[in-house]
Amino acid sequence: MPKPYESFHIIFMVIFLGLSIFFSILFRKNKDKSFKVFLFISWFIIAVLEILKLVLNFTTIEEGKVIVEFEASCLGFQFCSLPLYCLPVVVFAKEGKIKDAFVLFLATYCLAAGIIVFIWPNTLFSGNIFLDFRTLIHHGIQLMTGIVLLVRYFDKFNLKNLLQSSLLFTCFVMLARYLNELFFNTNFKGSADVDFFFISPHHEDIFPVFGNIKQLIPNNLFTLGYILGFSLIALIIFIVPVVITRKWECLKINNVNEENSRNWYNTL
Repeated sequence: MPKPYESFHIIFMVIFLGLSIFFSILFRKNKDKSFKVFLFISWFIIAVLEILKLVLNFTTIEEGKVIVEFEASCLGFQFCSLPLYCLPVVVFAKEGKIKDAFVLFLATYCLAAGIIVFIWPNTLFSGNIFLDFRTLIHHGIQLMTGIVLLVRYFDKFNLKNLLQSSLLFTCFVMLARYLNELFFNTNFKGSADVDFFFISPHHEDIFPVFGNIKQLIPNNLFTLGYILGFSLIALIIFIVPVVITRKWECLKINNVNEENSRNWYNTL
């Protein structure tokens, strides 16, 4: 079974960080059609892998017969599953506020989730080689598309656009909360194990800090803190490239001014 920060994990991190840099440079300017193709292929890969995961979890073979049985806990509606539903909007939606909200959501919130999972990979590995490959590819594509979108669009958005993305995130969180309660009160196989977004009050959280907080405060307050916490991380991700770009532009202006000063001095 692969373990965090061993070769299997690190190789995938290096590969997708390299791809992120390559495609960020490639698609920084223009190439709209090629960029849409890139996003569609990225979505298609994670969609096919998600379907194969469901087939693997929903089917068993007993005495030569294929048995299909629905298991609620295997449904793909975690925070990191959201690129599966958001990327098609970015690819096919017309330019406007809705598309902008989804673009920035993928470039900040989903990127934040991808970074956290790669840094804290205790949920990545199951011991099943296909599922381990699938989850690393899925989170790698989530990381890659988030970085590429951020690099391509960061200077085209403002805090108002980020607020729209935060409302989108809030809607997803509230839907996850509703589904957690819905499945907890049903008799589907695995319904008692459903914990979408890891915010169900019926389960301990797998992340140490979140888990401790969840057990100490009411679920309404925990959900609010969950939304605000990730919104703060999204804000930081949104601000960082803007600050770096402005510092870089100031540095270039200073270098130009120094060069002009030297040229003026030499003409004396």
